[in-house]
Amino acid sequence: MVHSAGHVFILRGDIRRLACDAWALPADGEGRIEPSWVAWPPGADRDLGPPTPFPHWTREGERARKLEGWPAHLPEAWLLHVELDPTVPGSWLVEEAVEFVERAAAARRRRPRHGRSCPLLALPVGVAGIGAADGRKARRSTGALVRELLPELRRAAARQGVDVALVAHSEDSLLAAQAARAQDGPPEGADLPPALAQALPALQAAVARAGLVLVCGPALAERSGQPGWSRLLERLAEGSGAAEGWRGALGALPEDERTRLVARQLGGSAALGRVAAERLASHHHGLAHGLLAGLQPRIVVSAAPDDQLEQALVAAGGAPNVLLDGPARAGGPPLLRMAGSPHQPASLVWARVDADWRRERESGLRTLAQAAMPLEPHVLVVGVHEGATLLRTLRELLPALPSPAAAGGQLTVLAEGAEQEVAPLLPPATCWAPLSPPDAPAEPRAAGRHLELLLDQLGAASGLSRRFLDPGLRGLLSPGDQALARALEDLLSAAPERARKGQAWTALARWMAAHGHDGE
Repeated sequence: MVHSAGHVFILRGDIRRLACDAWALPADGEGRIEPSWVAWPPGADRDLGPPTPFPHWTREGERARKLEGWPAHLPEAWLLHVELDPTVPGSWLVEEAVEFVERAAAARRRRPRHGRSCPLLALPVGVAGIGAADGRKARRSTGALVRELLPELRRAAARQGVDVALVAHSEDSLLAAQAARAQDGPPEGADLPPALAQALPALQAAVARAGLVLVCGPALAERSGQPGWSRLLERLAEGSGAAEGWRGALGALPEDERTRLVARQLGGSAALGRVAAERLASHHHGLAHGLLAGLQPRIVVSAAPDDQLEQALVAAGGAPNVLLDGPARAGGPPLLRMAGSPHQPASLVWARVDADWRRERESGLRTLAQAAMPLEPHVLVVGVHEGATLLRTLRELLPALPSPAAAGGQLTVLAEGAEQEVAPLLPPATCWAPLSPPDAPAEPRAAGRHLELLLDQLGAASGLSRRFLDPGLRGLLSPGDQALARALEDLLSAAPERARKGQAWTALARWMAAHGHDGE
């Protein structure tokens, strides 16, 4: 099942770091932009020319244009004229967003970047983006804008054969955009293969109760063109001048032996680690990584040697607490790297050849699970390869985690293929959900798109439990949560004046505000 283009994704993050085909950034009438918009990747703004004014606000005037001097190897940057005066109707923001989609899509002459089935264009929404405003006004204006924008964007994207990502900079803007989309009705083209549709409700419930434990493998980055470890070793062996017969036999060896042989060919483990870190580092993360970060998992286990998920977590406002690899810090979810990281080149080799290093990680995972496992945990496994590699990855990781079923939770594997012979070897009650239907060929682009669509629907459940008192989100809540929100508001309105003067009231009001109550 391959879906047609035209889907509008919503996520929170840093639009500059999203691996897309083109993205829009705001400019004023003189064509000037805030320097921070072009400060990533470092040095990307080196060849930008002086700003060029936009025509005065007329329907015939150009409102979206490519940023000249932007490096060609990066996602294309487009300027949008968003400086408004009181005489300009707000609907023109919608018109210029559509103009960006049409012009950027028409300018594409290459295959979609990053291994997607169709090009991806990105637009910023909320504070400092399309519909800029402050505080509570930002939330309301973003919601109103997205309600007006969504149908027009979908039609333009479908005409041009592209997808669109609305990227919110703040949580308020994200939730407002999600609420607006929910009021707009089910998005077109978001149907899923039956196995994924059946897995969706339990995953949505886990996200809503903040009970998600995420295990993420390397396939997400590999699908977008980054080499996996095996392919990386092959390329390094080819580039090292090794004999052809030696290179041909490399694939038949276990991973640890392959790693040791290539390390010797390059001059040692340190040299292999440095070269591998250079190849695996990235300035951008995939759409799937951004959508996963928005689910705000309670625990993150990375079985991938790249850092794209970490980038996405930071961009979504939840900088992870990376365990065993640095000083502890509060804030985002605990993250344990099981396959090394480009930030620590030596770890990329240790993860393959050092049994003590791997045992330390497994021990750390058991300790983490005992200390931080949420109630009714739902372990979601995504981005791990099919067949024997999938089975080995799960066999290494799952024994270190308490059984989700024993804790009243679940385990879901979003499988990269439909190799059902692996499923019986997994723990009982595992939800095995192939990303492509069993009767369809295992086409990576189709599987990747199904994953993005599933994660986009899961994102609508993210954050609702924390902001359940926000009136703009009330229609998205379960009946029980709606009843609780009304009861708490009745409690506030019924409290006598003398009850509003103590520390307890101050603490209660602060808690209500943190959960979306606007104080009115």
